[in-house]
Amino acid sequence: MNARSDGREIGFDFEHVDANYLPTLQIPLVQGRNFSPDYPADSEQSVIVNEAFVRTAGWNKPLGETLTSITGTRK
Repeated sequence: MNARSDGREIGFDFEHVDANYLPTLQIPLVQGRNFSPDYPADSEQSVIVNEAFVRTAGWNKPLGETLTSITGTRK
């Protein structure tokens, strides 16, 4: 899949996961928050990206950045 951010096209793989995924695998977050049932829009409008994606996108502050993919816009 490809996404666009600030005019850059970035190839990536993705998985649909829920709020239990990161805690189950004991994956820490560097910034931001995990998905939450308290925020129903997370399942359709939010993504968690890894540090390699952040570097490729050229983001200094990834929180609040927007991606446009073939499935629509996600923050």
